[in-house]
Amino acid sequence: MEQDSLQERSMIRLLTRKNIILLAGCLLATLISFLFALRYGGAFTISFSDLFNNELYQQIIMEVRLPLVLNTLLYGASMGVAGVLLQRATRFKVICPSTIGLVPAGVLAVAIAFYHIELQNEWLFSLIGVLGSAFGLLMAYLFSLVIPIQVTGMRRLVGGLVAAGVIGVVLFILLRLWGYNFMLMGYLPTGLFATGSVLIPISLICFFISFFLSGRMNGSSSHDPTWLIVICIVLAVVLTGTAITTLGIWAMVGLIASSVARWLAKTEDYRIILPAVAMIGAVIVSVLNAVSYIIDPLMGIQLHFVTGLIGLPVLVVLIWKEAVRYTKESQADESISHSITETTTP
Repeated sequence: MEQDSLQERSMIRLLTRKNIILLAGCLLATLISFLFALRYGGAFTISFSDLFNNELYQQIIMEVRLPLVLNTLLYGASMGVAGVLLQRATRFKVICPSTIGLVPAGVLAVAIAFYHIELQNEWLFSLIGVLGSAFGLLMAYLFSLVIPIQVTGMRRLVGGLVAAGVIGVVLFILLRLWGYNFMLMGYLPTGLFATGSVLIPISLICFFISFFLSGRMNGSSSHDPTWLIVICIVLAVVLTGTAITTLGIWAMVGLIASSVARWLAKTEDYRIILPAVAMIGAVIVSVLNAVSYIIDPLMGIQLHFVTGLIGLPVLVVLIWKEAVRYTKESQADESISHSITETTTP
């Protein structure tokens, strides 16, 4: 009875008017961005009224445009959820797949596989992307062990940035050795399987597990079970590796989406943050991808750098906030310690 009462009170706190408005607004924005991308996200604009009168348009929508739009939405959602999962695992809001080395390592692994393996198996390349992202996370952890920074979260962030830089240099060297393979250079930012289907089942499974565990994520950091941290990290790695194989590099989408979601939600309740960040990430990537085709209908100008330009100042602001928070906490601890010393001194 007591457990049922606690669950009922928790559900009442979850279904507040502010939370309902937030999630409904995010859902509406996602639907609008889906229709926008479905109409404009290609070489030419398709009017919805023509779908019922033109078999060619129907075929284009079903075989090309719809899979691309779905993958674009799921890419943004995957990166947003992966960012929040990593932030939950590390208890540091500045972490995301791009800043901790998952994205560049996954891209490096896919590039090596694409250059040396002729098979075009989507599941195989997705697995390679996941393993590459896991390797990037391992590198970030190893670098963080030798970085002389006292704050744990900041040390992990710097370790991830160092790992991303090293991996970027390795990728640049390999491209020089390969003679700047133009086909490979074209695929790196955009992904290998823009209209593939692997991202759909994998992302949906990961979303379901994340949302199912969102209530457990609200616990205090001192009582975090190891299995919860491991699951958060594994889900983030799987989502990142699969997403970059599908649609390439959209830098810092996870950081931007998580920051916007936290700012709108004004809460640390992961039952609200996770669905909100998934929809916000989906809106960001799908709209930018559609706009790229509006600018250049034939090829689609690459706007992947836009998220990086937006994410960089967000990263700086978040680091500054964390530094200010740590300084205040340190000063408070010193004041308490000084007061205790004065009290105990005869």
